[in-house]
Amino acid sequence: MAEIYFDIPFYKRLTSCDGWDRKDKSGTHYHVARAFFRMNSRHHSGSASIGKKFDVLGKPEGMTQERIKTIEIETDVFQQTETIEKSIVETECMTKVLDELAGQFGDGKLFKVGGKINQEQSARIKAVFDSEFKITTSSRKRKLIKYEFKDAVPQDFKDRVCGVEMYQKSVAILYLIRIDFLNVKYERTFWGLRKKIKKYPFPVDGKAKHPNIINIGVPVAVVEYWSLLPESSLIIKDSDYRPEVLDDAEIIISTPDNTIKDRPYWSVPDTPSLYQLANVAFPVKWVKLKGLNYTKEELIEMELGEAEETAWWFTHGPGRNPA
Repeated sequence: MAEIYFDIPFYKRLTSCDGWDRKDKSGTHYHVARAFFRMNSRHHSGSASIGKKFDVLGKPEGMTQERIKTIEIETDVFQQTETIEKSIVETECMTKVLDELAGQFGDGKLFKVGGKINQEQSARIKAVFDSEFKITTSSRKRKLIKYEFKDAVPQDFKDRVCGVEMYQKSVAILYLIRIDFLNVKYERTFWGLRKKIKKYPFPVDGKAKHPNIINIGVPVAVVEYWSLLPESSLIIKDSDYRPEVLDDAEIIISTPDNTIKDRPYWSVPDTPSLYQLANVAFPVKWVKLKGLNYTKEELIEMELGEAEETAWWFTHGPGRNPA
């Protein structure tokens, strides 16, 4: 069984402050919630199905012939992971899930503390996906696929033959594994001259090791789709060609039944934490953020700002009286 993980938003987006939700006009408060998904996929039982025809082989007459034929074809291959990820982003399902959880683990708008969901919350998350999640677009990628045929053609065989692609019905169970979140605020300390960064919630000795993580592990959807079997094909009589897969991008979404259990103890692969990403996306001391692509002049200006309103500032810096 294949296991595929993905996170929304992807962590590279969060290396810039532009990837975080800005909560005030001054740019001193930012927040983000990130969802981790796991998709377990497998082939359905049963035989493979005939798809597109891609070549018609010659019509030999009066001779026995053993042939080896190699064909390379550029074809559109359905990308199930990219399709599901994009559809989650484009539908309202995650927005409603986050709103639901913020009421249980926060103040109704922002997350404040982590933990683990209960059965009632699990049922509500499933209900949100059941009503909101749908496929909004089908992602496809051009790939060069190589087929090799070896066949013996008898003397009395006069029919044309063709090669066809083969597909297998597949099923994937989509789990929402966990959500992590973080608030970044710039606050002035008692003796501080500039606002400095603070992150909430922050781990405290003797308390939760990861207070910014909500463990979920809820199966939210069952996805059925067609898998192109790589380097697999079939030779049939051209006159017998009857495609069994009319749309290889067809996707069927259904609700997980009671046999598919919650997995709140499942972990995710190592990925940069939001605390680490905040260190990259935000400077220690507050400036009017424009992203990470600062100019040399902007960096110099930030350095001057460290001494703002000190004696140096008024004697030698921008605050001095030119007269």
